[in-house]
Amino acid sequence: MRDLSGPTWRRMLDTRDIFQSVAALHGFEPWETPVLEEQDLFRHVGEESDIVTKEMFSFATKGGQQVCLRPEGTARELPCAWAFRPGRWLSCREDAAIARAAVSSGALARTAGPLRASYFGPMFRYERPQRGRFRQFYQCGVEQLGDASVLADADVIGMAHRFLQRCGVDLIPGMDLVMLVNSLGGAESRRRYEEQLASYLCGHRASLSSESQGRLDRGSVLRVLDSKHPQDQEVVASAPSAVDSLTVECASRQSALERMLGLVGVPFVLDHRLVRGLDYYNHVVFEFVLGRPGAWREQVEGHVGTVLAGGRYDGLVGSLGGGDAPAVGWAAGVDRIVALTEDQGGADPRLENAVEIVPLTSESPAWVDEHVAVVARRLRSRLPPGHSVTVQTTPRSAKKQVGAAAKRGVPCVLFVGLDEVGANSVTVRCMGSRREWLVPLGARDSVAVEGSELVGRVVRALSSEYT
Repeated sequence: MRDLSGPTWRRMLDTRDIFQSVAALHGFEPWETPVLEEQDLFRHVGEESDIVTKEMFSFATKGGQQVCLRPEGTARELPCAWAFRPGRWLSCREDAAIARAAVSSGALARTAGPLRASYFGPMFRYERPQRGRFRQFYQCGVEQLGDASVLADADVIGMAHRFLQRCGVDLIPGMDLVMLVNSLGGAESRRRYEEQLASYLCGHRASLSSESQGRLDRGSVLRVLDSKHPQDQEVVASAPSAVDSLTVECASRQSALERMLGLVGVPFVLDHRLVRGLDYYNHVVFEFVLGRPGAWREQVEGHVGTVLAGGRYDGLVGSLGGGDAPAVGWAAGVDRIVALTEDQGGADPRLENAVEIVPLTSESPAWVDEHVAVVARRLRSRLPPGHSVTVQTTPRSAKKQVGAAAKRGVPCVLFVGLDEVGANSVTVRCMGSRREWLVPLGARDSVAVEGSELVGRVVRALSSEYT
């Protein structure tokens, strides 16, 4: 486990705000599911996934009930974008929790039209901590239940693209953000593909690892594509592709989606190796990957991999006893996005509207502190939302206070010393231009200072710093 604080936590909250604004823009309502869920929920929908078999925090309650911490907010076994694995499939996690909540609460039945849910929160898995892999991590995602249309697929994918753009993931120097897309088709198309793939893999059984041989014996043929063994990957490289098994109807649906993606401005690359291993997945599957131009799949220096993944899973709600309810959604690893945008450098956007008030005495007498309190109160009462006013309370020399503010990148500093107290004023300094203004305060007991010279001067100082 780890603590999050300072700039990292602020960026995490910024990412949450971006996600929630994009979700609201697309008509999705925020949902929160319990951190503790019944273990059988995840075993039922993904009993062979690595997360379920090896990495869940599971335990028995005092009453003997088997529960677990949410193993992954993504309802899919998203590789959290730290290393792309060819043929990676996504197993059910938070979409199972969202679907369970929709079924148990009756929300799906009550909703007039599709149910649109978004989520953001901590997830847990028991694995060896390493760079980019945490036992507590954050994910965000959306689930749209009750709409089987191609338009729903395109809208959800467009939302994912907009979210990553607003986070700045597409602006990382020397990297390309690309969406890979494929289709598994409907039940008949998938059956055809699994038969073709099983026939191919049986013919190469001797070349497969013992783990993949076991999956083949159990009928989990698509899970072989998830194997990390180099010997399996050599076999998989020449395996049949899902597109060759699509029915005419499924192929037509995929073509319609591709045309619609062009209309909504989402560039994509067809990747016929992209699949999902669980039975309830069907039709479109997609991943947004980040890597060197033209080498998104290759494990080369600077390669990042998957940052967001999703697909259609019309069989999920039915597998949980909720009847026929088509569904589509995606999930993203927030820790990965935060790390990527941190690496870009640049000033914290919060600093654009940051103001600091600095007492100009090493040991402030009471009347200086009182004057500072009045100034802070007035600014916090009247500055527009999005501004911050910080009082530096540590007694230090004026030179050190100014140097510290400059190091933090604060654009506007207000100085309060004995002269300012005597003149009932405050000195406003624009740190970039080093211009200063002595601004009178007026009556000390007046808080209604809308349009006052102080607030106006501070806003102008911030504007001159950043324009």
